[in-house]
Amino acid sequence: AIARVSTWQRSIGCIGKMATVTRQVSAAASGHFLPRPAWKIFLDDLNRLAEVGDVKGVEACYKGALSTGARVGEKTVLLNLVLKACAKRGDPRKAVAWFCRMREASVRVNEKTYGKLIEAAAKGGEVSWAEFWLEAMSKEFELNTVAVGAAVDACARVARWDSAIRLLERSSCLHLKSDRILQGIMVRALTGAGQTARAVDWLGSMEAETFLPDAPCYNVVLHAFARAGKVDKAASMFTRMEHLSVAPTIVSYGCLIDACGKRGRAVEAMSWLGRMVKESLHPNRCVCNSAISACAKAAHMTEAQQCFNTMLSAGLQPDLISYSGMASASARASHQADAVGWLHRAESAGLKPDVVMHNAVLLAHAKTRQWHEALLRLGDMRASSIAPTAASYTSVMGACANDLSARIANNSGGGDG
Repeated sequence: AIARVSTWQRSIGCIGKMATVTRQVSAAASGHFLPRPAWKIFLDDLNRLAEVGDVKGVEACYKGALSTGARVGEKTVLLNLVLKACAKRGDPRKAVAWFCRMREASVRVNEKTYGKLIEAAAKGGEVSWAEFWLEAMSKEFELNTVAVGAAVDACARVARWDSAIRLLERSSCLHLKSDRILQGIMVRALTGAGQTARAVDWLGSMEAETFLPDAPCYNVVLHAFARAGKVDKAASMFTRMEHLSVAPTIVSYGCLIDACGKRGRAVEAMSWLGRMVKESLHPNRCVCNSAISACAKAAHMTEAQQCFNTMLSAGLQPDLISYSGMASASARASHQADAVGWLHRAESAGLKPDVVMHNAVLLAHAKTRQWHEALLRLGDMRASSIAPTAASYTSVMGACANDLSARIANNSGGGDG
């Protein structure tokens, strides 16, 4: 019913526009000049509807504009707005249908026409169509940044990084080689394809040109190093940024702290966090969680608590990752009671402990030989419909084994030998 009312309202709007056109034509007949061509009366509505992807609304408005007797050249503008609506909606099939109508009616196409076709394919996840339209565009017009970027975006949406790289390498042979945006997209495509070394080389080629990569470009490579836990390479890239006077961002520091977290290099993680604060950059929850993770892996309970307090002081709300990290730090430091306490604090904060949190507590039981508590924890997990993992069972068996070993050692030490 709402859809019908909406369609009715759009129809009434177009009828109103047509009435306005009729009055202007009458005014012209009586000797007054039209302030603007009749078909342009519909442009504002067409733009507004196209911007929100209202294809049906645009189609209805287009029919109204067409009734004013728009010439062939003027139809290009109108039909491009119809294609814009298809692009915003991510409807490549509807866009193709309208393009065919343009061709059949011998309406001139331009760069914007192909740009909207590429955008529609990109948002609709039709990579092959995006590549096809880019190829078709190159045969009639010179490629531009927007068109190539949209086609590459289509590849990126479905992680077809090889196709993205191929398109960008082809574009780099043209005037687009000096375009900072496309060069940045290339860096992202290379790291997405796992070709981080090539991405670093590409950054070098950008630095050698007259334009310098911005912080987001470097952050993409920093993120790739962080994901692989390559702390030294991430630190080297960070130093390279500073040497070239590219101001690091919160993301830059976050990547370094995350890399340290993956390797348990707590001292370095805390050092980067300190530098970040000195630069008047306020760490977000993700950065604090990475620092807590680094401290947890190194069993640095005090430093982990400092990171948690930093989060609270900044007015950030700890999440389940925060509490799990603190429980893990307590467990690795063999503070069983503290680990259980962090689980209860998470529950008090309205969070539901997941398998990661329970596994942290199970690790604490294993380190303190609390096999009975470990078995009870395993039962609590099942009662809460939380499926134990291999790590869960390993900790329970570790608790039993550690207690047995301690008993054997005590019995052996108390004997006559």
